[in-house]
Amino acid sequence: MAYARVLVDQHPDSFRLCHTLAPLLAAVNDLKGYQETCRNITARFSTAKNTEVADPMAKDCLILPNSVADLKPVAAMAETAVRQGKSEVAYPFYECCKAMVEYRQGHFAQAIEWSQGAAKVDFSYTQAEANAVLAMSRYQLKNTDGARLALDQCRNVVEKQLPKFGHGDLGQDWRDWIIAHFWLNEAQRLIDPATPSDLNWVEK
Repeated sequence: MAYARVLVDQHPDSFRLCHTLAPLLAAVNDLKGYQETCRNITARFSTAKNTEVADPMAKDCLILPNSVADLKPVAAMAETAVRQGKSEVAYPFYECCKAMVEYRQGHFAQAIEWSQGAAKVDFSYTQAEANAVLAMSRYQLKNTDGARLALDQCRNVVEKQLPKFGHGDLGQDWRDWIIAHFWLNEAQRLIDPATPSDLNWVEK
C-alpha cells in the first residue's frame, strides 16, 4: 500500500497506478486517502477520450458513495466509455459503470436501463455488479420485490462464483472483485440491513 502511494505521488498522471491505488484504499477502509485519490482522478482524467482510461477511472470513483463532491467529471468519463466502446468485449463493464454513476446521481430509472443488459451477460463480475445496481435502483423506485430478486442474484454470484478471500490469488480481476463486494454490501445495507456484511476482510 505504501509503495502504491509513493508511485502515484511520483507519477500522478499514470491512470494504471491510480487504478491500483484507489481500490486498495477502499479495501483497507482509508476513506480520506480514497477520496483524495478520486479527486486526483477527476482532476487529471475527466477529459479522457478512450475507454482504456475513461472506464477504470470513472469506476474507481464509484466504489464507495460520496467519493467526490461533483459527479459530473465521473459521469463524463462513464459516458465516454459507453459511447466509444460499443464494439468492445468489455462493453458490459462499461454499462455497469454507467449504471452506477446514474444511480449515484439519483437517476434510478436510467440506472436500471443500463444495468439490465450487463446483468444478463455470462460473466460473473458483470452479473454481480449490475445486479447490485439493479437492486438498489429498483428499491429506490419502490419495487421491493424486484430489488430483492436482483439482490439475491448478486449475492448468489458473489458467494458461489467469485474467488474466496484468503483462498489464493484473486486473479487479474481483483479490482472488480473488490467492487463487486462493496456494491453488494451497499445494496444489502439498503435493502436487507439485517444481513451481516461480507466485508470482514476490510480493515476497521
